[in-house]
Amino acid sequence: MNRLPWLLAGLLLVAAGLWVPAAQITWYLVPGIDAEHGQVIADGAQLLRVFIVVDGLALLVLAGYRVRRLAAPAGAAYRPLWQPSAGGAGADAPAAVVTAGILLAALLLRVISLNSDLWIDEVLTVVNYVRLTPGEIITDFSDDNQHVLYSLLSHFSVSLFGESPWAIRLPAMLFGIASIWATMRIAALVYGRRVAVYSGLLLAVSYHHVWFSQNARGYTILLFGTVLSTWLLLLGLRQGKWRYWIGYALTIAFSAWAHLTAVFVAFAHALVILMLLLGRRKMDHSAWLPVAAIMLAGWFTLHLYALVLPQLVEFFTQPGAGTGTAPGEWRSPLWLANETLRSMGIAVSLGWSGLFAILLAGAACFYWYARRDWVFVALAVLPGLLLGATMFGLGRNLWPRMFFNEAGFLVILVVVGLLALGELAARSLLHRKSWLLSGLPVMLLVLVLAATLPGIYRYPKQDFTGARDYVREHAGSGDLVVGLHMAGRVYNQYYAEDWPEAGSLQELEQYRSTDGYVWVLYTLPGYLEDAHPELARVLETDFDVVKVFPGTLGDGDIIVRRSKRKGKNS
Repeated sequence: MNRLPWLLAGLLLVAAGLWVPAAQITWYLVPGIDAEHGQVIADGAQLLRVFIVVDGLALLVLAGYRVRRLAAPAGAAYRPLWQPSAGGAGADAPAAVVTAGILLAALLLRVISLNSDLWIDEVLTVVNYVRLTPGEIITDFSDDNQHVLYSLLSHFSVSLFGESPWAIRLPAMLFGIASIWATMRIAALVYGRRVAVYSGLLLAVSYHHVWFSQNARGYTILLFGTVLSTWLLLLGLRQGKWRYWIGYALTIAFSAWAHLTAVFVAFAHALVILMLLLGRRKMDHSAWLPVAAIMLAGWFTLHLYALVLPQLVEFFTQPGAGTGTAPGEWRSPLWLANETLRSMGIAVSLGWSGLFAILLAGAACFYWYARRDWVFVALAVLPGLLLGATMFGLGRNLWPRMFFNEAGFLVILVVVGLLALGELAARSLLHRKSWLLSGLPVMLLVLVLAATLPGIYRYPKQDFTGARDYVREHAGSGDLVVGLHMAGRVYNQYYAEDWPEAGSLQELEQYRSTDGYVWVLYTLPGYLEDAHPELARVLETDFDVVKVFPGTLGDGDIIVRRSKRKGKNS
């Protein structure tokens, strides 16, 4: 092996880390920044310098050690840490024409209504991050609404196509489609082509997958990264090739750059790898490869977050970070279960006994799946369990969307279960195997999911422009329009910058001395009532509901009220 390129690269990295000042990095990325904020970024730049020096030293050590020693000994056979279960698994992906047809259908379903109104989090993403320069985006972590990689990709999309909802959401849509491809790949690897095709169909027509593919946030990138990293991990465990381990580490790092909860995916993978290694009697060359990949993933992630790491630590160490003024019930596993069912259109309100019964049934299902391939099932389930347990332990909100990256695995497991039921029915009714009958339960589910799709196109996520245009048409010349709480911020910063914003009852009172009526627009009434109960009471007593503009976001209808009287006593 020629060690010269390694030596030169190592020397260059060490020199760059030592001699490029943190202040110069800061001013290059964010020219003209004020001294106070500049120091915060400079602290992150200093960390980046340290990481770069360590990179250079590592390359120098590898060059001196001779990288070929890291490879397996000549003639040594790789001992797989995982193999697909029997029964046709481990097959190649479905035919290219089938995959292309499913992805094309998914694209068409996600283009419809892609240009509808942005909802609250999307608006805040655009205003606070997407409109910044690339240097400002990667050096700003003011709150957890910042999904750095998504903000960066959306910025480039807007730069190319102009600021419109479809351009802002374009990266989410593309990664949503890519996640279907990744799900089909891992399904084929673990369970075979048939499961892969059905899984792709279910995701393509899934209401929730379409919804998130039209959501300008990092969740579809996280889903894609979760599935792709798990696929690469399984390939690495099976074949031990470095290209899979490097690809795995990079995928985890960029997934975490899109959404921090990707670290729980890496933690889950590390636990499964540990269990596999503990089950091996004799350690050899194959044992340290997955360990090195996990460490490399963490190291890459630190590089991507280095510039904002001080801000990130400061934000998440604040009391109540991630909860805000949200109702306490939003931190309960029971609320999570009921909200998840509600979002699926299942009008059932579980109690603790019902939740326990579901968990017991889930444990039984887990046992059934684990008998076929415990490694895949553990990789599928553990990220969500670790995330949920951690958020609950820290008293954080348990948003259902935080678990969206489990969607690919969930669909695969549902397909495997339904195919097993179909095969059981075929043997019972026909006393033989039937490809058509065994696949009937899955195809029925595809039709049921497809039937729910018109509901996602009927309304935008939140109809801010519809409510705005209605009020502008019906408000009198002496009337005053005020946006309340979160809706007030969205209108004031994006949809109607001439409308004042009131975040509390005291602020609303300032606008009630006009000669005409006072119109108020707000959303998330449950959130508003919990955060400002006195304001919610005044809305009920002093203002009439004029019109409600529905949206597909849970509790996200835009409510328009008008004061019962004109003037100072309105």
